[in-house]
Amino acid sequence: MRSVIYLEVMAWSFFVFPSLQTTKYILPGGTCEPFFIGLVINQNAHKMDSLATRHFYQRYIDCLNNRSLGDLDQFVSQTVIYNQNQISLKDYQEMLTQNFRDIPDLYFHVDLLLTQENEIACRLNFSCTPVTVFMGIPVHGQKVSFSEHVFYRLAGNKISEVWSLIDKDAIRDQIKGEFLF
Repeated sequence: MRSVIYLEVMAWSFFVFPSLQTTKYILPGGTCEPFFIGLVINQNAHKMDSLATRHFYQRYIDCLNNRSLGDLDQFVSQTVIYNQNQISLKDYQEMLTQNFRDIPDLYFHVDLLLTQENEIACRLNFSCTPVTVFMGIPVHGQKVSFSEHVFYRLAGNKISEVWSLIDKDAIRDQIKGEFLF
């Protein structure tokens, strides 16, 4: 879908916005005034196609697995809605830093990945050894396997919203000795 915005064009705007497609529009009842030019702005200009989104997400996962949390600003917006709570990029980094402290062998394994323009759905599998208590569950160094189902929305080619659901029952069952995997 395209939107039409009418702006008064100054000479410098052609140098500042060289990629914008300009055209003069005929409106019902006549043309626009000569000093106005309609700028067609593609609302999808900040959307990636499915393949680009997939590549973006794989680079994001590589960033996490390499513990390159200083590079998260390449992938995550300055403010993020995480499970319906607004947090800053710094809060997001601190959350991940704490995860790596609590689970030294944490590795994000992409099991299922679906992408569509600015949306990502992923099933991440983990097989790791939390040091003590993990998500309120006393694991104390026992190796556990579980999945996270996570959905992302991108804005400006960065993660702006995250919905995460971790299978805590799988962890509890393993601690009790009822292995599901």
